[in-house]
Amino acid sequence: MKPAQIATSVGLDIPAVTGLLDDLEKHLFFLVRNGLGEVSWAFPVTSDRTPHRLRFSTGERIFGA
Repeated sequence: MKPAQIATSVGLDIPAVTGLLDDLEKHLFFLVRNGLGEVSWAFPVTSDRTPHRLRFSTGERIFGA
């Protein structure tokens, strides 16, 4: 997920979101960003393909970390 997408979703500007992501990553909040700065993994879910698949009661599906 791109920082710009997160910013739009939560109503913050991109520098604020980037700062929050830096802080979460620095304090080992189970957050991983790829080389482009996009969030690819935030426990317990990931946008990367894994053998673990999750399905929520809302019907949403995503890969598990």
